[in-house]
Amino acid sequence: MAEYFEKVGGEKTVLMAYLEETLQLVKDIFQPVNAICFDWRFRRRDPTVSGRIPPRALEDIRSFALPTGDVVHCDYSASGGLDRLKVQLLENELQEFRLRKQKAMIINVWRPLNDSVKNTPLLFCDRRSVPKKDLIEVHKVRSDKVEKSYFLFHRDYHRWYYLSGQRKEEVAIFPTWQSDSRDDFAGKRLFATAIIWYFSVESL
Repeated sequence: MAEYFEKVGGEKTVLMAYLEETLQLVKDIFQPVNAICFDWRFRRRDPTVSGRIPPRALEDIRSFALPTGDVVHCDYSASGGLDRLKVQLLENELQEFRLRKQKAMIINVWRPLNDSVKNTPLLFCDRRSVPKKDLIEVHKVRSDKVEKSYFLFHRDYHRWYYLSGQRKEEVAIFPTWQSDSRDDFAGKRLFATAIIWYFSVESL
């Protein structure tokens, strides 16, 4: 992973250039008032760990590749997304949100670092096939906070999709939480969303 922290010019690293490019891509598509990149991870399949984080310091979690996830989940529950906003937004931004002057959305961006994904591709469950009773809110206890997300009970009627052979110039962008979602779960998030932007960056 060291090559991603090497400088490409001035003080900018390969990683920073990548994050800035990704953030600009999100801005170009959604045209937000403001956009913040608040988290990023490297992931790589390692059959020896089966989804478990290697025994390293958690504060160093972004300097090595995490194993691919093996638990179906949505990053933020309805209240978990609101908790994240309170951490990331300035007080005046929160006030505008509370007064319904601004809307908010949490977006995931997935893009391979190698030529293409050969195994363990990213899977999506069509949110329209998931009733509320199939979800359970879970608390992820971190060293500095508790995050609330959703896990999913397996049901045969869930509809699944995956990105086959995703290439490094192809980007999958999907919202995982939004403040104005209207659905039968009482809103506030999209679980395993059915809304996916998937395109080649060369076409932009």
